[in-house]
Amino acid sequence: MTTLTLEQVLADAREHASTLKITGNSGQAAYLEQLLDCVASLTEDVRMFVGESDAALASGLAERTLRRRFNEWLETGHARYNVRNEREYRLDIVRRKPGRERAIRARVRRRLGRSAVT
Repeated sequence: MTTLTLEQVLADAREHASTLKITGNSGQAAYLEQLLDCVASLTEDVRMFVGESDAALASGLAERTLRRRFNEWLETGHARYNVRNEREYRLDIVRRKPGRERAIRARVRRRLGRSAVT
């Protein structure tokens, strides 16, 4: 059995919505797209990975503390190495300081050069 990720499920469902629209089921397509937008918005922190410095900023933890916990989080899917072999952490797993969440999202969006993180 193939393990699906949330990102893959959302992408597949968006493709299905596109097919619905093409086949003349625009009402169903619009409803599905609205539902998918809502799910994507609600799960943004689960799907977003941030670099070590951003994770430290968001959490208030020292980078060495994040590194110490990295292998544990890597094993559970809450951390990963990016294509440049740098550590990244799932935003929902790092303990956030109040008021930092909006700043970290804006910083990540600027780095990615887009208005929404998916």
